[in-house]
Amino acid sequence: MQKLMAQEGYGLIPAVTASGKSTNGATTSWSDLVATGGEPVVHLHGTTDARDEAVEKSEDAGVSYHVLYGRDEICETAAGEHNDSVSTPSGTPASEWINHQCGQGSGTTLSTAHAHLEEHNGGELPCSPCDAKTQYDGIPRDEDGDPAVDVIHATHQFAYVPSLIDNTNVIIDEQPDFSSDVSQGGEFTQQRIQEMVTAWLKHIDAYVKTWEEFAVLAREGLDRLEDTVETDHDVEPEWFIKNTEAHTLAPAITEAVYKALSSPPDDNERHSATAPHDLTRLEEINANDFRYSRTRVTVVIDKDNRVQKVWNTPELGNARSVICLDAWPSMPEFHQNVGENLELKKLMTEGERERWRRFERGLEVVQIGDSARPAGSEYAVKHYFNSEEVRVVIEWLRTIFDEDFRAVIAPSRVEEEVQEMMRHVEIEDPDEWTMHHGEEKSRGEFSEEPVGFVTNCIDPGDDYVLDLLAAQGLDATPHTVDCRDCGGSGCQKCGGTGERRARGRGFEGPDADKAQEILDGLRANHTNQCVGRWARKPGQEGVRSLVFVRTDTVDDILVDKTIPDPWVFGDKQQAAIDYLRKHPKTTLKETKEGIETQFDSGVAKESVRETFKKLIEHGVAERSEGTGAYGADEYRLTSSVPEHGLVKYPELNRRKSPTDPL
Repeated sequence: MQKLMAQEGYGLIPAVTASGKSTNGATTSWSDLVATGGEPVVHLHGTTDARDEAVEKSEDAGVSYHVLYGRDEICETAAGEHNDSVSTPSGTPASEWINHQCGQGSGTTLSTAHAHLEEHNGGELPCSPCDAKTQYDGIPRDEDGDPAVDVIHATHQFAYVPSLIDNTNVIIDEQPDFSSDVSQGGEFTQQRIQEMVTAWLKHIDAYVKTWEEFAVLAREGLDRLEDTVETDHDVEPEWFIKNTEAHTLAPAITEAVYKALSSPPDDNERHSATAPHDLTRLEEINANDFRYSRTRVTVVIDKDNRVQKVWNTPELGNARSVICLDAWPSMPEFHQNVGENLELKKLMTEGERERWRRFERGLEVVQIGDSARPAGSEYAVKHYFNSEEVRVVIEWLRTIFDEDFRAVIAPSRVEEEVQEMMRHVEIEDPDEWTMHHGEEKSRGEFSEEPVGFVTNCIDPGDDYVLDLLAAQGLDATPHTVDCRDCGGSGCQKCGGTGERRARGRGFEGPDADKAQEILDGLRANHTNQCVGRWARKPGQEGVRSLVFVRTDTVDDILVDKTIPDPWVFGDKQQAAIDYLRKHPKTTLKETKEGIETQFDSGVAKESVRETFKKLIEHGVAERSEGTGAYGADEYRLTSSVPEHGLVKYPELNRRKSPTDPL
């Protein structure tokens, strides 16, 4: 990090989990180092929890620091503490009004919205002078122009604050995401984008004043319309606040939409373009560098003129250095959300990463089965979650490890169901011992848990990949085959296309590898990050973790052993095993006769034999040859068997310690 900072570089360091990437940023006395060039260091974190953990590390290390807080954390009015006493132009509670203005409503800055509300309330609010503004006093530099502190801690959203980026050393911890997925119900809806563009077209008295007309003429590349939307129009900040359909991003989105629709589509019938968004529309900013006050707005639009995705990426080109840290980075995502000039700076070989994980961190990983098992949508949960198998794994882990097992990560759509399974095996407060995919980065609650379980993965679907391909001008299409139901002629199941997605979710074209990297960047990287929540204190004696992962989207370099899918007991198997539980020794004949009355179709002796054979193969039973009546073989359990099924791991079923190396 120091070398990259000294070189004034723009780099992405794939630092392994628990290698100290966050700690180094938080605990270094940066003001004493020549590497900073005498400029401030700003450490941006993915979540407030990660930020607060870093603040604690700075405090413990004795380095000087400053924390910047979001509006709901620091502004009493935005937090709703004065809703009864503050009047708003719309009559809504003050907290709702501010959050609406700073979000989807109009996209104004907090300082602009705050100033407007002050004026509406006679020039002052109960929180005046508000800490949301005073927290920037003397930050990032003091009166002499020197760094005010060793490190400034804030979340990713503070990358939009120009003074924190201009000629500073920026550390971005974990991959930022400055996008709004319109098609998936992100910050912006389709209707909201059309409203803001229409309002802007009317305000600048454009040749057309409706979304439909604008889209049609943009596709025709009308010069008169191009000149109008690309002209820098003067507009007062108040207009964005008072006009309910306006939004501060509307000028840039309108320009980007025109550029996109007037350009040829890619092979996936998507258009994309980028336009600058100038913050000086909202506040007076004096800066020599034109990049100081702008962001880059990128839009992706489909063949039906529907906006699929919008990125509003902060301009980081005027930072002195940018150092991105991520254990499992996706370069296409980082390029889109940070900048194209970002370079990958590898630190370790794959072999070194593996040895670090196993012997320094003490993390060992067992993969269960060989399927991806996405569970990020209602369809995926229905077809790939398999609650019976998940229940079996949870029961098995609790049977083997008792109280050493209590921590689970699962997709958000099934998290509550998983918590119920945990309650069934008497795990106390399961809601405190689960995480879901997407919230795992930089989380440390499971760092000293000896056993863990990660089930299923999240899958972004093709649209997620195709939008990023379009935004970056990459050429790849989903690999498809003829629909097996209609043979390629078109039917209801294939949407009339005659094609369906090929097994394996691959891509074709010159940039197929980039497309696959984008897909893996969300699917595999989230799984890898989930696994990395355990054993996060390398070198600490006695701290080892064994994590079971029920998806094959985990990176191969993380997997020490792969075992089969769990065995879910069928009704007759369950009955035979229950009989064996109640009888210390039993023969096939005795078991058959003891359970066959439970089933109308009876029970075959061979069925009992196969059940007991599987128990032996799983390491929980044994056979004694010829010791029973009339020389029959006898069977007995040698280990506890969970209620609904078993996992085939004989060594652990014989109670091997989870802290011993595999």
